[in-house]
Parts: sequence; structure tokens; C-alpha cells
Amino acid sequence: MKKLLIFCLSITVIAGVAVPAQTATARYAVYQKTLTAFSASATSLTSAQKAQVKAAVDANPTAEKFICTGIRYFDQPASLNITVRSRAKAACEYAKQLNPALSTWYQNKPTQAKSYAGKVLLTVKSLEAAPASESYVASPIETCQLKDQRILQRQQNNVGFPLEADTVPAKGIARAVVVPVSFSDAAPEPNLLPWAKTQMEKMVEWYEFTSQGKLKFEVQYPQTWVKIDVPASTYGVTKGIANVAPTNADRERNQKQQELIQEIAKKIDPSVDLSNVSLLILVFPRSATEITTSILQREVAIETPAGRSIVMAWGTGKDHFAYPDLEWALLAHETLHSQGLALHAPGNGSDFGLGQNQYAKSATLSGWEMFRLGWLEDSQVVCLDAINLKTQTSLVNLSALEINSDEPKIIVVRVSSSKALVVESRRPVGYSKNFKQLSGLVIYEVDVTLDNDRANEASGDTGNNRKYDKWGYLLAPHGQSNASVSTGQSEKFIFGVGDFLNHEGVAIKLSRSGSMDSVEISSTAD
Repeated sequence: MKKLLIFCLSITVIAGVAVPAQTATARYAVYQKTLTAFSASATSLTSAQKAQVKAAVDANPTAEKFICTGIRYFDQPASLNITVRSRAKAACEYAKQLNPALSTWYQNKPTQAKSYAGKVLLTVKSLEAAPASESYVASPIETCQLKDQRILQRQQNNVGFPLEADTVPAKGIARAVVVPVSFSDAAPEPNLLPWAKTQMEKMVEWYEFTSQGKLKFEVQYPQTWVKIDVPASTYGVTKGIANVAPTNADRERNQKQQELIQEIAKKIDPSVDLSNVSLLILVFPRSATEITTSILQREVAIETPAGRSIVMAWGTGKDHFAYPDLEWALLAHETLHSQGLALHAPGNGSDFGLGQNQYAKSATLSGWEMFRLGWLEDSQVVCLDAINLKTQTSLVNLSALEINSDEPKIIVVRVSSSKALVVESRRPVGYSKNFKQLSGLVIYEVDVTLDNDRANEASGDTGNNRKYDKWGYLLAPHGQSNASVSTGQSEKFIFGVGDFLNHEGVAIKLSRSGSMDSVEISSTAD
């Protein structure tokens, strides 16, 4: 795989806009920010624009080059160059005023992207420190493949090794069908089909990237609606609470949903090839509001002309209509369950990945789950045994999970036969681009004797409190609390340069950060 530096992914690409080339071969980290739009022919900075320039200067204290590019739309008169160049000059002069040591450069460029026309693009380049020299003795990968040892098995997926085969394959080819379904009180809505196709394609792209090409999907998109001659309200039973013994209402819901899936399978356009299909995605009209918490059945046997297939079936309910652009993430989350993952840890409900929260700021999968799925190469998992740390401090360089590279992605420190500490490098790019603070390490403890207790998600369980069992718990830097986490507190668990922890006899510190994170690991035991 092609190795990419983090700044390559962080640069915003603007058609027709370029910055002066660097003649040196040194690595540069690049920060970019577009100022808010100027009004009419204005060339002076507003207070809001000055605040944005100041934020860019403050965020890059070691910057070597501060470039300001005034942008005009390509078919606007060339005379506009004077205006946009004056805006760029004003931005760079203000940056120089804030930090006289800055080397500034202002220019003007055309663009074919209308959203950037009339704005100023700030590009800040900082010389990046080279990663530290590595020094560690890795244990065999099997040392860190902790065997599943759950004492109470609250759900069907194991949390350790080996990964148990499930309805949807974890590697190779997975076959799916996206089926439009209407009801007697909810007519077909053809405008939903392009949306459904787009969301499925986004999910397929996510799997391609996250699995590093180890899992691909073959998807069929029949255009003929399957018409069910009963009202949607027939399937409006409320979803039960996770990990709680099923009620009669739960059993009734499951039976009705399975009967629905069987009927849909019989009525699918006969041109659709259902052989070896493992995933049925059901597209319901938005008028089917009685289906509230979605239809989900993970192991349903359907009869097809090619024989029996075991499928996972999913159809979005009203509760998820508020996030139409994240349907793909919700679907990926549910599909991962049907590939053998427990998910919902570490830090259930946090912003660190779609395993913890399908609507999180980051849509990355945890490194431990990627390890279990076999999506990481052995060379991308640095396995250390805590026993060996007593004689040698280890230094490992990690590449962020969000970046496509062959470099190591996670460190797994085995502390016992059932516990390990997992270290991930993370960056606010790619599938984590919406989590702006996510730059540094995320560290968590894995305990394969525990299973997810989700019974109190709505009544006191913050997602990381050890009062409620989880297979993984986020660990915070020294001086922070480990117990409290929510979507508004996730940043408390990010390790910046100099941050460290001592846990289970192991000390972990982020010593340097650039295109890669340099991690020091040692023993605290006598």
C-alpha cells in the first residue's frame, strides 16, 4: 500500500488553487483554513475574519510559511484579481502583525469551485519533527490474541479470539440486496431509491477502506417495489432493552419481523439473484412512521430458487429519519454485529467510532475490533508482553487509523491472560474529520472476561463506568477521571504530547507527534 503522510490527507483540495512549491525535501505539516466570505468589494478584514487568522496563527506556533490566497471564480473578470489579492494581503499582514517571525506570502488564484469564490484560503506550513528511532522487542502476534473468556455471556458475539463466523462474512465477498418495500398504508416513494443507493455505496467504501481491501460487497438494487398488503403499523412493536430477558412483546415483534422478511424474500423481483446473499437492506417509505425503532433480524433463513440463505435484514425506522446522511454508518454498525463484533465499547456512546456510536464525530472502527476481524496485517499490530517491559523500555511509532499506510496501527500490551492495553494513533482526517480535537493517542483496557452490560444505557450508565461491565474501558491521561464519558466529554481521553498514564503496571507516554506518534512504553513494576 502507498504510504501517505498525514498532511497529504488534511489538505483541502480546491480546483485551480495552488500554493508555492517547497523545494526542500523536509516533511511539512500543513494546516488550512478558509476565511468567511468578504462582502461586495471589501478588502479589509472584519473582526470575525481577524479572529480566524489569529486562530490559525495560534494553532501553528512553529509555522515556517504562512500563505494567503485570494480566490476568484474562473469565469469572473481578471480585474477582480486586484480585489482578491488585496484581501489576501490584508490577511497575511495581520498574521505578520500577530507573529512577526512568520514568513508570509500572498497571492491570487482562480477556482472552479463556486463555494470558494471571493474568499481567502490560509495555508500554514510547519516543519515536522521526524519520528523517534524505534526500539522494542515484539512478542509473537498470538501472545496478544486473548482468548474469549466471558463469565456472563450477555450477547451472542464474543469479545476475544478467535472471531466467530456470523451471518455476514468478515473477509472476501459479501452479497447484499437493497429492497424497496411498501405497505397498504405507505405507498412506494421512488425518490428514496437514489438516496438508498448512495448510502449503500458509502457503506461499501467504508468497508473497503477500513478492511484494507479484505472485504468487498456485491450489491444489487432492484427498482421494483415489494408490496406488502398489510399496514406498516403491523410492525410497530417497540424495541426491547439490550441484555434484558425478552418479553412477550419482544417475542411477538421478532416473529412478525421474521414473517415479514420471509414474505419480502418471496416477492423480490425474480431477476434478482439471491444465491449466497447475506444482507437484505429494506427501504421503507417515509410515510411508514409506525415502524419506529427499525426492523432488525440477524439470522433469518429465507428460501430462494438457489436454495436456503441465512441473512441479516435491516430496515430503518422513524427514529433514525433525523440522520439521513448517516444511514450508511448506522447500517455499517448493525452489519458489524452480524460479522461477530460486540461493539459498544470502549467508551460506549463516545465520539471515537461508529462501534460506540453510529452518529459519532468519528466513523472509525476501534483497532481491537479491526485486529479481531483480521483487517490489520500482523506487521501493523505491535504485540508487547508486559513481562518483557521490566528489562527494556519500548519506543514504537504509530500511524493513525484514519490514514492509509502500511505502518503499525496499534500497540497491544498483554498484561495478563485476559487483559491487554491497546494504544491507537488518531487524527481528525478521513472518517474522523468531524472530530477536530482528535489528534494524539487513544488508549483503552480490554478485558475478555467481561461482556457488555447495556441494561442501564438510559438510566445512569455513562458508557465508561466500571460499575457496568464492558469488554473495553477508555483510559484517560494522568490527572483525568476515567469514569465519566459522553459525546460531549470524549476529548478528555485524548493523549497529547507529554501526556502519560500508569495502569496495570505499565507506563505509556506520547513523547513525540508528527506524521506519526512516538509512544514510550515501560514497566512500573519493581
